[in-house]
Amino acid sequence: MGQVNSIFQYGTVDSTNTVALSLARGGAPSGTLVTATAQTAGRGREGRSFHSAPGGIYTTLIVRPKGTPEDWMLLTSCAGLAVCDAIESCCGAKTLIKWPNDVRIGTKKVCGILVEGFFEQEPVILSGTGVNVAQEAFPEHLRDVATSLRLEGYDVTIDEFLGHFVTALGKWMLSPVDRRETVEQLRRRSCVLGKEVTLIFPTGREEARAVDIDEQTGGLVVEQGGTRRVLTSGEVSLRF
Repeated sequence: MGQVNSIFQYGTVDSTNTVALSLARGGAPSGTLVTATAQTAGRGREGRSFHSAPGGIYTTLIVRPKGTPEDWMLLTSCAGLAVCDAIESCCGAKTLIKWPNDVRIGTKKVCGILVEGFFEQEPVILSGTGVNVAQEAFPEHLRDVATSLRLEGYDVTIDEFLGHFVTALGKWMLSPVDRRETVEQLRRRSCVLGKEVTLIFPTGREEARAVDIDEQTGGLVVEQGGTRRVLTSGEVSLRF
């Protein structure tokens, strides 16, 4: 199994992905992990800002991927599985994934993930995560959608979580991709399969039913009017 080989620990940074990109351009090897206890310019998907207050742990893993481009596509999903494994092993909380990679406890988000790819002399993937560990409150606009391990009743320190997370990253992000196991875990942990969802794209929204996880890409298979297609980008929201 692969493993994290070096950890750069910071207090507050602008963005761990930005720090990690600088390290990668300087030759940092695969398995280098950047951590911070707060971010001033944390980024989420689609260019959104990511709330990164003290109490969470914000990390970026540098991966210089092997295998095929199809394997690389699965790494976004593998990042979510690493977070799920770490949470469950450190405190026993049951976690779910809302495709593509929001990790939830119940109906609330406990982790956000941003995976970015760069192609310079060789491909580099930066897997950024923000896990809510010890926050006791969130800003008003996030209270209905975000949670932390502490708010869910789990008394876990950031260092305790990070120890479990480093192990999980070695399994899911730094080892050869086991496509079958990955897809099986994604299906088991999905909170959208079998449900009516709204597909959210920059160009608009569509209604569909989430029916499966694609074995080649980790994309979401949706059905609309009897026709199925695979989503490899975009977002979904559950329809209630």
